[in-house]
Amino acid sequence: MASICPYKMHDGHICARTSLPDDEYCILHSSLPTKEITAFNAEINALVRAGHYDFSGCVFMRDVNLDDMRFDRGKTIIFSGARFHYGFSLSLGRTLNTFDFSNVVFYKDVDLRNTKFFGDITFSQSEFKGKLDLSLSVILGHAHFDHCVFYEAARFSHLDIQKETRFTGVKFIKQADFTGVLFGAETTFDKTAFNEDVIFATATFIAKTSFNNCSFQGKTNFANAQFIGPTAFKKTDFYKESNFSNAVFITYPDMREARFDVRLDFMTKIKRRR
Repeated sequence: MASICPYKMHDGHICARTSLPDDEYCILHSSLPTKEITAFNAEINALVRAGHYDFSGCVFMRDVNLDDMRFDRGKTIIFSGARFHYGFSLSLGRTLNTFDFSNVVFYKDVDLRNTKFFGDITFSQSEFKGKLDLSLSVILGHAHFDHCVFYEAARFSHLDIQKETRFTGVKFIKQADFTGVLFGAETTFDKTAFNEDVIFATATFIAKTSFNNCSFQGKTNFANAQFIGPTAFKKTDFYKESNFSNAVFITYPDMREARFDVRLDFMTKIKRRR
């Protein structure tokens, strides 16, 4: 008697598809590099046609472009726990869906440049083993990256996020570029480790912003950044040169117990609201 796939889906149910002959998991959830891609694609396409957008735990052994999947507008697309062994991209320019990429592993580069996301997007507890590029994109919903690990360079330059942004407990192993990013609502980077240089030059923080208990191991650049709401860097360590030149703060930043091991360029402006 054929066994069934034991993978636990996002909604708590067991997958229950027929397991592969040489694996305990089905064609969607098997990590075998030899699994039949044609059969895998057929299963994915069947889910899309049925409007069943729970792809949690699926193991993709091919390049993925979300444009090819043609989701219904306004639906939540679930990829939690998925594994993408090849490239991942979205090139259509906009999407009206909400995406859950929590606990995902991206083994290659992720290209989400110049895309407008009308819904929320969640990458919490995911690993990016290749480069991530979200530059020039717009996220109209919430953006959550809590407890992610970025093993290669992460580029967010000129990204526009309209709602709450969370980067709590994140590890940036390589350079992180947030040049010119607009953070349109409350923004949290608490307990985040930046192992190499990080750039927030010309970024704008509209609401309450928190960098508490962070570790900046490389050079830090906040030159010409604007902090419109209350801002805190409490108990944060800056190990190399930190540049806050010409940064604008509406209120005095809270830097209690912050540590600066080398030179700090803090020629900033405090502008009070009238």
